[in-house]
Amino acid sequence: MNPEPKVTIEDIEMSVDALDVQKAADIFEEHGCLVVRGLMAPYIKAIHQDIEAAAAESLSLLDEAEQIVEGWRTPNGTLFIPAPSDYTRDKQIMVLAVSYQTSAAFFQSAFDDTAADIVEAILGPSVEIYGNGQCLYKEPVGGHPKHLHQDSAYFEHRYQGPVGILNYVVDTDLVNGALHVVPGSHQLGQLKHIDTFSHLGLEEDEWPWESALPISGNAGDSIFFNVKTVHGSNRVI
Repeated sequence: MNPEPKVTIEDIEMSVDALDVQKAADIFEEHGCLVVRGLMAPYIKAIHQDIEAAAAESLSLLDEAEQIVEGWRTPNGTLFIPAPSDYTRDKQIMVLAVSYQTSAAFFQSAFDDTAADIVEAILGPSVEIYGNGQCLYKEPVGGHPKHLHQDSAYFEHRYQGPVGILNYVVDTDLVNGALHVVPGSHQLGQLKHIDTFSHLGLEEDEWPWESALPISGNAGDSIFFNVKTVHGSNRVI
């Protein structure tokens, strides 16, 4: 199903040290995704500290978690889901309670000048933050997989919709859950999603992991993607 099977990482990546903003916007427009190496490096140490502090707090609050439809939620707002049978406990973190309201470094990174320049080149000069940020957390030997999907399945906008930016806080590869993208899939429009164990997703028979391009990267690398670009993340190996 990959509409651009010959697209490589080299076709969609740039370095923050030699960034041409208009070229970055052109890559995004053509492929529906863009990788900027090192973009968030100045913020990573502080964000990582906030993440690990929130994870430790969430684990300490696990006995107080309330059961909800998605799994369990601790008093600080962290979402836990069932863990694999071979894990050290029966619950694992999926969405950590780190947001623009709880992490100053996370909030500052959302207003990074270079990131804002890229988004403005894509959307135009009138840009605003959509949502409160989200921190997906994959635990060792756990790591909740997220089927290939489009973010547009979760929210609708009149025009193009928000530009998503996923930032790696640790060095990330196929072993610990790299993001996969399908370059060019944003041109297919809204696709039919189904209910899966990882919420809304595309039919696995039609959209296998082999149809997507895995993006390995270092802490501080950023991935921009169109709201209709097919993407997902497999479980930790």
